[in-house]
Amino acid sequence: MSTFNPHDTEKLKTFLEHPSTQPGLKNGEIISLNYDKTNPETWEGILWSDQGDCFLINLNNKQHLTGNLNLDDFRELSFLFLDNNQLNSLSTQNCAELEEISCNNNQLSRLETAGCQRLHTLKITGNPLTHINLIACDRLNSSGLSVGYAKSLQSKIAEPSTNSHDTDPLITF
Repeated sequence: MSTFNPHDTEKLKTFLEHPSTQPGLKNGEIISLNYDKTNPETWEGILWSDQGDCFLINLNNKQHLTGNLNLDDFRELSFLFLDNNQLNSLSTQNCAELEEISCNNNQLSRLETAGCQRLHTLKITGNPLTHINLIACDRLNSSGLSVGYAKSLQSKIAEPSTNSHDTDPLITF
């Protein structure tokens, strides 16, 4: 592939250039010995569509990946697998095609997934979560949610209230 979506590559490059938990190594160097920040074809575990959009990220079990991963507005991202790393926060807001997130056993304190209408599976056990945003994740239900311990799990129903004095109800899992 010769052309990659610049939005996707820039956001991923920011994460890959972040220092890992291994002294002297960046996240990108953890995922691949051949990592080249200017060549997305060397970014192992990241798959691209024929149109150059990122559609799958599988960085499971890299153990030393750290930092804040912002994947907001990735238009073709469908699957995200990040288990067993040291990620601090994850944001996938407005990833309309995203169906599954698995990020068990990280250091996530914050998860933003608002606007992921196709999201049906969310696995986030083993994280010290203090904030989770699931607004407008209409397909997600308790059968697809694996949270474990979270200090607070709140999700507002996407439909606006007819009474301005009503508070937004919480979805119970």
